[in-house]
Amino acid sequence: MKFELEDKLETYEAKIGEVYHYLLAFLVSNGELKFLDKEINKVALFLTENEKKEILTNLHDIYNSEIGDLFFKNNGFPELSLNLFEDNKNYQGRLDLLLIIESKAMIIDYKFCKNPIVLQEYKEQLEFYEKLVRANYPELQIIEKYNFFIKEKKLVKIS
Repeated sequence: MKFELEDKLETYEAKIGEVYHYLLAFLVSNGELKFLDKEINKVALFLTENEKKEILTNLHDIYNSEIGDLFFKNNGFPELSLNLFEDNKNYQGRLDLLLIIESKAMIIDYKFCKNPIVLQEYKEQLEFYEKLVRANYPELQIIEKYNFFIKEKKLVKIS
């Protein structure tokens, strides 16, 4: 019985994470908070009004922070699909956010919450994304990798 509850919680957290992904991509593309109330109703039908309010409050906090300045006021590409053909294989990935500031790229991968069990997987995922960015944007000299932990509102550089 315990495992079923854990699976349901993981599924619920994954759905919440998808809502945040969608709304963060919307904010990067649109840059404005004023339409967020309508957007959340497109993707969060399963949430209560209180849960929606909590998500909107968190997004307002993020938007009005230094992280928000970085994400929403720079040249950003949300949900960017990139391909790489290497060794007769096609590799594909979708970056949550690619920021390009002068000759520097910042790869941002959103995670709903920090999970110490899979931190190594997060790092490997970002290393793969870096390979995709280098192949598709050879002019970029510096590529930095970050996890953005939404629940904690923390941006963590991965080396």
